[in-house]
Amino acid sequence: MDKVIDRIKKLLALAKSSNPNEAANAAAAAQRLMEEHELEEGDLAAHSGQAVKDPVKEEYLSPFSYRQVDRWRAALAYGVCAGFGCHYWWEVVVTAAPVKGLGMVGKMKRNRALRVIGRATNLATAQYMFLYLDREVQRLAQEAYLLVVPRPLASGAIRWRNSFMVGAVRVITDRLAARREEFLHPVGEASTALVVVQRGQAEVDAVHQQREVELGLRSLGASKADPNLDAYLQGKEAGEHVSLGASGMLT
Repeated sequence: MDKVIDRIKKLLALAKSSNPNEAANAAAAAQRLMEEHELEEGDLAAHSGQAVKDPVKEEYLSPFSYRQVDRWRAALAYGVCAGFGCHYWWEVVVTAAPVKGLGMVGKMKRNRALRVIGRATNLATAQYMFLYLDREVQRLAQEAYLLVVPRPLASGAIRWRNSFMVGAVRVITDRLAARREEFLHPVGEASTALVVVQRGQAEVDAVHQQREVELGLRSLGASKADPNLDAYLQGKEAGEHVSLGASGMLT
C-alpha cells in the first residue's frame, strides 16, 4: 500500500497545476494508478483463492473540521470518495475554544468533520487527493478572482470565489465518479481480477450501509448562497475542458 501512495504523492508533487484542467489531470492519473493497484490485488486474490488483503477501514477524510458545509467542499468530498471507491459522511464534532491564559475551557464549538470508509489503499489515496484538490481549487479560484474587473469586494468576493469553486468542482468530480463507474462496469465481459474488485467494492458498500443504520446518518444541508453566475460558469467552463487522458502523467 505504501508504495502506491508514494507514487501518487510524487505524481501530485510534480504536477505544476496552473488551472483546473491540470489539477483534474493529476487527479485522473492518480485514479488510474489506483485502478491498476486494485486489478493487481484482484488478480493475486483470484489466483490464490483468498480474499483481497486490503482491509476496510474508517477514518477522517481530512484532519480539519469546518464551521459550515460549503457546497463546493461537499461536492468535492462526494466526487473524490466516489472516484476512489469510498463512502463519506459528515460528523458533528464538539471542541472547546481556547481562552488566553486558561487553556481549552472556552465556549464549546460545533464543527463538522468528514468521515470516510473504504479499502485501506483507496481510503489513503482519497485522503491525499481530497486535500490536494481542496487546496488547488481554492488557489485557482483566488487567481481567477484577481482577474475580475470590476472586482467584487467583501461578501461579494466570497460569493464569487465560492461560485467559481462550485462550477469547477462539479465537473471535475462528476468525471472522477463517471470514470469509477466505467472501471467497475465496463462494456463486455469483466476479467477475473475485475470480478474480485467488484466483490470487494460490494463489501465496502455493505459496511457503509451498516454504519448508516448504526449511526442513524442523515444528510447535512450545505450552505446555499445564491451563486454568482459568471463565476460559476467560469469555473464550470474550466472543468468542461478537462482531459482525463494525460497518459504522460503516469511516468
